[in-house]
Amino acid sequence: MVNKLVGELVFELETPLHVGAGGFGAMRSMLRVGGRVVIPASTFKGAFRWVAEVVAKSMMGSLHGYERVALKCYQETDKGIVYAKRSGDPDYEEGYRSFVKALREQVRVGDLRGVELATLLDLGYGEDELREDVLESDVGYELFGDFLAANCPVGRLMGNGVLAGKFRVFDVFLDVLAVHIRPGVGIERSTGKAKGDVLRFTEVVPPGERIRMRVVADNLLPGESDSRVFAGVLEWVGKLGLQLGAGKSTGLGLLRLVGQRFWFIKLGDGSDRRGVFLANPFKYSPTTEDVGEMVGLLRERS
Repeated sequence: MVNKLVGELVFELETPLHVGAGGFGAMRSMLRVGGRVVIPASTFKGAFRWVAEVVAKSMMGSLHGYERVALKCYQETDKGIVYAKRSGDPDYEEGYRSFVKALREQVRVGDLRGVELATLLDLGYGEDELREDVLESDVGYELFGDFLAANCPVGRLMGNGVLAGKFRVFDVFLDVLAVHIRPGVGIERSTGKAKGDVLRFTEVVPPGERIRMRVVADNLLPGESDSRVFAGVLEWVGKLGLQLGAGKSTGLGLLRLVGQRFWFIKLGDGSDRRGVFLANPFKYSPTTEDVGEMVGLLRERS
């Protein structure tokens, strides 16, 4: 590990929030654990991932090589994140040819420092899976897909089928005094009109409630593409907020950022030899309490 970014973000609900417990019936209840309303980490992670995808696509013009190809191939499906083959795309075709040529030579001479071979070995591939005949088959495209996954800015930050991701969030428990019940009706999509005899009630956390959450990101090297994506995410959240839960199309779940603190811990610089600061940074003064300053640190190439 090179560094660790720890952030504490405080949001205020601009509109009612519903994070459902699932189930059927007219009443849609809030998700609770031990009587407390809970927003799962997966709900936050999904919202941050969506922002990261939008930010990364806006950076396409500044990306090159395998990173650019990976972002072009990035797709979110029911089976998870995949890196789809893009026949006819000049960037993809050139990237695949370069990948096969470099990997073939690295396997031939046993060059373990080559990016292509070293990456696939790190992902768990054996040398017998990287034979010449394999590279000439459709399996070669599968290898290339996994290689792209390891080089994708969004995948490195948020995770995908081969990487765990650098960014982590945690469940948030809310001690709300009361929830509100919102009545609503079902909508017939084909006509846009209300369905007959379909009345629903939804539990929501009312506007004004504050949500305090913590985020952690490991090994965000300033100036690297995944760091710049995360900088863009923070910038987005600082200006536009975040939207969570069900009913987003009807305006529910809009959060506005009202406070933040960041600790950017560099390991091995001699300032925390015993790891006390790393173990509990909240006991110490933050690196910055300004989103813009944190964004600048992440975008600044060392």
